[in-house]
Amino acid sequence: MAALHNGNQYLIERYTLSTVTAAWLTPTANPLPINPADVSVLALGLSDEVPDNDLTDDVPYFAPLKHVANELDGIVRSSSNTNDLTGVYSGTNLLNKDFDDSAFYRLKFDDHQILHIATHGLFVPTNLYSSFLMLGTREDWRISEMQNVGQQFADLSLVVLSACETALGGNQQSSSETEDLDGREISGIAQTFLDAGADAIIASLWKVSDASTSALMQQFYLELAKRTEENPVTFSQALKRAQISLLTGNVDPAVAETLNRGLVNWGENSTETRNRASETIPDFSHPFYWAPFTLIGNGL
Repeated sequence: MAALHNGNQYLIERYTLSTVTAAWLTPTANPLPINPADVSVLALGLSDEVPDNDLTDDVPYFAPLKHVANELDGIVRSSSNTNDLTGVYSGTNLLNKDFDDSAFYRLKFDDHQILHIATHGLFVPTNLYSSFLMLGTREDWRISEMQNVGQQFADLSLVVLSACETALGGNQQSSSETEDLDGREISGIAQTFLDAGADAIIASLWKVSDASTSALMQQFYLELAKRTEENPVTFSQALKRAQISLLTGNVDPAVAETLNRGLVNWGENSTETRNRASETIPDFSHPFYWAPFTLIGNGL
């Protein structure tokens, strides 16, 4: 919806968007504390390659997500390093082997309001038991397992599925199975998280760029942290502002610096990046880069 264009501008430039799957299941109270110091994020990430020999037959090869480490560092401020000037919110950052299936149980004992997962995923609308997220240990965490945790996510205001290869299930199915694959896996996975107690979820509608997603997510949290009593920025407003930032190229200098450092480190457009001012980023104005992410549930 965000990418609809009237010949003059995109829909997201005029409206703030969110999706409600069932009004009676969607809370309408503002779910997040106003003071950023009172907000904590549990950030989980996979940056490593997942080679074929680590996978079952029904799971494709996954390339490394080179920008995930910088993304998590840009979102979560290290509580053990008082000199850490990066990161927007306090919280816990678990990357690769530290991100195992026990990581989710931290939600039961730690006071986190946001769960941020930057990894690969596969969502199949016709079979919940085939849908999964990749853990940092390179094991698949089946979405159906959430049915066994009850309301474990009941204290979460937001779940963000970032940098996931949330391809519409059709390209993982045989041609005879694709006729009814119309994107409902996105609402399906969102509903699973909502049923587990989360107020809202952000997920992507197609395979996304690792670099642009890193920039979008860091910008999203910076926008969200601008909340005040007089201007209580909502989840949907923060996402809109982040999307427009990529559309116009006007991202926060800290985000641009982090992204460009990653591009140079990984040899992506390195010559161009070194010659570019640190406050600019690659051209992410095409809707492919900023439009896939949608908010489902409580957009307040």
